[in-house]
Amino acid sequence: MHPPGADSWMTFEPHPDLPGYPQFRMEIVEFHGLGHLVLYLQIWTVPGMTDATMSQDLRRLLSALEAKYPYLKTEVEWPITLTRPPGVTHSDHVLVRSLARWHERVTGEVTKIGSLGRLGSAANGSHTAGAGMDTVLYGPGGGQTDKEYRLKGHLKTGPPDERIFLKDVVTTAKVLALTAADICG
Repeated sequence: MHPPGADSWMTFEPHPDLPGYPQFRMEIVEFHGLGHLVLYLQIWTVPGMTDATMSQDLRRLLSALEAKYPYLKTEVEWPITLTRPPGVTHSDHVLVRSLARWHERVTGEVTKIGSLGRLGSAANGSHTAGAGMDTVLYGPGGGQTDKEYRLKGHLKTGPPDERIFLKDVVTTAKVLALTAADICG
């Protein structure tokens, strides 16, 4: 994935909780005979980016390339909607504060709040956040900052986060139960 530079073709407002985002990459390149190339892009977004803004950005980029290279003819198909809308729940939100407090009490560890361990993760929370429900990703497994996660990827021994320590599951259950009691009364 590549974060955009200062002169990016994408229109977006940087988000303080998502450093280096949005990101994009060419997912698939298909050659269909002479003069016909199909590119599939994957774009990891920040709040405020929509299908419409991304499609407009891409069309503007391709128009500029066509102006520079008159032999180039482009077409954009935007066949799907944004499948995982970006979402952010701020660190001062009651849910975040409660989870952090109970995590610290249950584990005795200082709680790290932020998106860095899960940047780029896809989760159902993006759908609930997109529906207007406050959402926090919290649970067992360390994500991209977890040493075991990185080792599994490096050794190609299977997808990371498919095995979770039982003690982490128990810790998560305790923290979630205490948070629910705290918030719901």
